[in-house]
Amino acid sequence: MDVRRYERAFLHAKAYILTSAGDAFGGSEGVIAGSANLTAAGLSDNLELDLGRYDRPIVERARAWFDELWEQAEPYDLADVFEVIFRLRRPWEIFIHVLWRLYGKEVADDEAVDDNLPLTSFQKHGVARALRLIRETGGCIVADEVGLGKTFVAGEILQIYRERRQRALLICPAALRDTTWKKFLSTYQLFVECLSFEQLASDRQLRDAQRPEARQQYLQRPLDEYQLVIVDEAHNYRNPDAPTRAAALRALMFGRRRDLLLLTATPVNNSLWDLYHLIRFFLRQDAHLAERGILSLRARFEEAMREDPSSLSPDVLYPVIDATTVKRTREFVRKHYANDTIRGPDGIARPIVFPHPRAISVRYDLDESLPGFFDRLEAALDPDGGEAVEFAKYTPDAYLRGGGDEEEVARARATVGLLRSGLLKRFESSAFAFRRTTEKMVREHEVFLDALDRGHVATTAFLQELSGDDEAVFDTLLTTSSNLRAASAYDVEGLRAAVRRDRDTLRTLSEYAASITPKRDPKWRP
Repeated sequence: MDVRRYERAFLHAKAYILTSAGDAFGGSEGVIAGSANLTAAGLSDNLELDLGRYDRPIVERARAWFDELWEQAEPYDLADVFEVIFRLRRPWEIFIHVLWRLYGKEVADDEAVDDNLPLTSFQKHGVARALRLIRETGGCIVADEVGLGKTFVAGEILQIYRERRQRALLICPAALRDTTWKKFLSTYQLFVECLSFEQLASDRQLRDAQRPEARQQYLQRPLDEYQLVIVDEAHNYRNPDAPTRAAALRALMFGRRRDLLLLTATPVNNSLWDLYHLIRFFLRQDAHLAERGILSLRARFEEAMREDPSSLSPDVLYPVIDATTVKRTREFVRKHYANDTIRGPDGIARPIVFPHPRAISVRYDLDESLPGFFDRLEAALDPDGGEAVEFAKYTPDAYLRGGGDEEEVARARATVGLLRSGLLKRFESSAFAFRRTTEKMVREHEVFLDALDRGHVATTAFLQELSGDDEAVFDTLLTTSSNLRAASAYDVEGLRAAVRRDRDTLRTLSEYAASITPKRDPKWRP
């Protein structure tokens, strides 16, 4: 068989010219032209339209047309094509080929990442992968382990959008906004609008028209001008029913497509549904990953939730994670980037090292620094003592009129046990850690009492929604949150008195701990 390939233009004609060879065609000639491809399906299964002519003048003109193209075409070794297709291959070759088909474009993109920031190789690869996932799905979760530089990955992506003259918005906890991110953005001159969770939730462009006097204008530009949205500590948005945070982010992502970059080292906190809800902020269609064999994203997570977590097959969720997430661990970096380097402040590249912590025991006398404090702490945490913190805020069902559900009360009391041991561990860590924790607990008790005075009993979920001191957010939650209960069902006076006692005791402990300055703290001594 002689084969030639026409290379001067795209040849799309489908024609079959039949020439008489003895009696093979009954002495007749013909030409068939139409839509049928020279494939098994085109010639047998597909519904095609072809027309045949068998009169000599038409056949001769078709043959002349073919002969002219044949002379202009180049010889082609068709046998060589089939030799490649049917050649036996080792499983390793097939495995590498599959990887290249899946990630080849991503590997090529790695080299295109700019060096605007001092990134390591694995961070550059993370940037390239995140950008590819954003192009394909509209968003990405960067879930690298703590200490691997998610901030730098986000900063590089932010710089790329900035060079495209596309506006970005950074959302993060207020504490990070005023410390980590403020310093990072200033150091690398990344000018981006940065809001706290509470500011975004309170912005009048994202909230309804209720209580307009409580709405403020935090977003500096109209919503349509933001092309990239970056959310740091994104696991705070894992609850889809939160009427402030989740609702505000959904409102921001509503409408025309804008890209979403979620940063969190812990995308799964309580269950796999945490990951599902984060993905749904940018994967709007349940069947978006159908080409990867996932006809329904929700059905796939329901399947995963039915499995034992300790024996969950990677095949269940790997296609989802591969399509949405950048996730590396320190062990992964040690193994695959053993010779990677990073540029320090002095411009010198140094190998990446993850130090192994070595604990040492230091004995000290607490009474020397704060006489009697440990006795006071012991009395506050001893459940059998008369001065113990009751933690009534965490067990409000015990104050229900007529008695609460016994199982709920038992679970709440188990939680109180964890709180007691947790406080003790914080004190063992450092006086500073203990003070920070007790200060936070005192603020939560104040919020609880404020809500109680307004006729509501706040649950723990309500306090998680309210992570800042914004009065407008608090007022909004009192009218919209589903995590509140009517105080009329409780012994309000008894509950209020118990919570106040707990607050006062915790405040006293916090003040005592605050008096242990670094100079007085024996743990600080060499």
